[in-house]
Amino acid sequence: MAAEAPAAPAPPSALVHSDDRRHLVVLCGLVGSGKSTLAQAAVAAWPGDELGSRKHVEARARAELEAGHSVIIDRTNIDERQRADWLLLARDLRASMPVTTTLLVLDVPVPVCRARLARRQDHPTLTTPEKAFRVLAMFDRSYVRPSVARPEGFDRMVVLSSMPALWTPAHLQEATSA
Repeated sequence: MAAEAPAAPAPPSALVHSDDRRHLVVLCGLVGSGKSTLAQAAVAAWPGDELGSRKHVEARARAELEAGHSVIIDRTNIDERQRADWLLLARDLRASMPVTTTLLVLDVPVPVCRARLARRQDHPTLTTPEKAFRVLAMFDRSYVRPSVARPEGFDRMVVLSSMPALWTPAHLQEATSA
């Protein structure tokens, strides 16, 4: 018997844009780079880690976009293939609605990620620093950094190598505005 999807948290708030387009913002970066911190500070987000499988996240993202919301994908998206799945979702939806895609890359050095993971508490899947360090090492070996010279099909690509200490909706608004 297949496991049922966990109960869906409240939907994310829509990003505030002056047009009627839905925005699909795909976060990309190593474990501990600040993806969840950005997403949680910018909007009332539903964390991907709590939804479980990628298929559950894709289904939830589709439903939110179809409902007129913009969406932030809070996952590592470690290679072009994983990132391309979100472009396919946007392409499917563009037949019936405008969707703008942004790849937001959090380019944070491994030592900074490691220091953040050492202080992290209450993560739903990385329950100890040791486990988080193992996952970081594995992801770092597999991670294919996106290139600004080749944005992989996204409408916009933004690389953040320095980040504010406190994320606000205005930071995300600035990063996703064309």
